[in-house]
Amino acid sequence: MKSITSYLLFIWFAFYSFAAVAQGKFYIEGRIIMSGRDSRFLGVTAIKLKNEEKLFEIKIKDSNLFKIGNLKKGQYTISIDKFGYNKVDTTVSIFDSSIQNFEILLREKRFSIVGKVIVISGIGKEILDNISLRVYNEFQTFWGRTDKNGLFEVSHLKKGKYKIKVGRDGYAKVDTSITISGNDSTKQTLNITIREKCEVNQYLALKDIQAGTIKLLIFGGIAPSVNTKFDVKFEKKYNLKYHDFGCIHVGYECVRDYNQTIFTYLDKKYGKKWRVGIRKDVISLKNH
Repeated sequence: MKSITSYLLFIWFAFYSFAAVAQGKFYIEGRIIMSGRDSRFLGVTAIKLKNEEKLFEIKIKDSNLFKIGNLKKGQYTISIDKFGYNKVDTTVSIFDSSIQNFEILLREKRFSIVGKVIVISGIGKEILDNISLRVYNEFQTFWGRTDKNGLFEVSHLKKGKYKIKVGRDGYAKVDTSITISGNDSTKQTLNITIREKCEVNQYLALKDIQAGTIKLLIFGGIAPSVNTKFDVKFEKKYNLKYHDFGCIHVGYECVRDYNQTIFTYLDKKYGKKWRVGIRKDVISLKNH
């Protein structure tokens, strides 16, 4: 009799367990963690759970805790696609018991600003490397530099508004801004134009030619270099003056534009013979 009773109890328990599983008595509960932030302030977040048979969806608002019930055994995919965060797709399997303390990590999307710095030099445009960019807001500062093609990329930015400062010695500073809304592509394009801040340039060279006050410009050191007697003779012969900036910083491109305008004028007036006696440290003669 005892053995029959035990057998019946076993049958009943097995049937009940099977029925419980068939009806979905399992659940998954856990919490959402946000990288770099207090996970208590998630806002409304939709969680989707699906398998081959069914799709479950819940929304949590005031807490980072969640619980999805009435589940059967099997494999499920949990998905979260929240604005401003990288999409999450993770897989979980239910075997003989519910899943507790399940953690899902949400990472904020990071963005990049890419672009090109165009330099207005004289009457033309140039590409220069090593131009610095400072991208910042009240929380963080990021730095970038242009490559040999004038291109730059500043990465690891969160959504928000950023100020941008662009500068290089000898050029006018540029202040601009950009807003990363989070709706856009992870890479946002920004092209920036900067201008030479020139005390000397092509226009001054033309003015000096007209006035008869031609100069050939030189970068010296702490102390300006001294003309030799041959240099003085050269100056008198071609009615010009060597001008050494010494340690005063002037943009190379500015000086180059001035000198090359003078070179063109001298070539037209004297042919190539004037080049024979010129000082070798005059800027940009080899490239003209």
